[in-house]
Amino acid sequence: MRAATAWIVGLLISCAGSGMAANMSVTPLRLDLAANKSAVVTISNDSDNTLDLAVNAMTWTQDETAADQHQKTDALAFYPAAFSLAPHAKRSIRVSAKPGAPRPAVEAAYRLYITELPPAQHAQHGEAIQLEVRFGLPVFIRQDNAAPALSAVAVTGSPGTVDVKLKNTGSAHARIETIRSKPEGIDENQFKQWYLLPASERTYRLRVTPALCQASDRKVTLQVRADSRVIPVGIALPVETCSGK
Repeated sequence: MRAATAWIVGLLISCAGSGMAANMSVTPLRLDLAANKSAVVTISNDSDNTLDLAVNAMTWTQDETAADQHQKTDALAFYPAAFSLAPHAKRSIRVSAKPGAPRPAVEAAYRLYITELPPAQHAQHGEAIQLEVRFGLPVFIRQDNAAPALSAVAVTGSPGTVDVKLKNTGSAHARIETIRSKPEGIDENQFKQWYLLPASERTYRLRVTPALCQASDRKVTLQVRADSRVIPVGIALPVETCSGK
């Protein structure tokens, strides 16, 4: 009987993680190639076993719902593309834009996937289970003056919450770190999706305190912290958000 193969793929997105993917760790957690022609990623084997690793690159875009989309690409140059890493050893991967490619007017985003390929382990009844764990490293290529530009609108509300649509009309990504408000009353620092690429928009649900609902005309300024810069955007809280407050 032909053995069946089950593939289990673990994808760890570095924007919300520690750089750990099963038995390996990755530093840094992202690459920005705006100023440097190349950069180095260090892979560490934290296990007692030899790891077989493969590297590949994919484009990274976001659709109309800000869902991530990926396609294979040769726009990034990297070496090595495959290697074995001895127990507790380290290996560097050099990454650069494709030689001769101009810096894009709008930032180009990629994922460099480092995939751990352990050998198949045979289970009962002749089935083979192969575990594949991947770490997706964000890579950005942009011009030096590229920057995000955020706008916001409150699209709906319910008692104690407001759904705010953030739109990035700039030429570089925004990595959303915190969203706070003036007057005080909104303070969020946990998001399922952190990155907002250029020309993308995403809706964030924010908790609103009763004190903020008492602010004049329910008009507030959101202080969106992205990549260590604070971008102020104004919204008006929906009536539904403050109902009963």
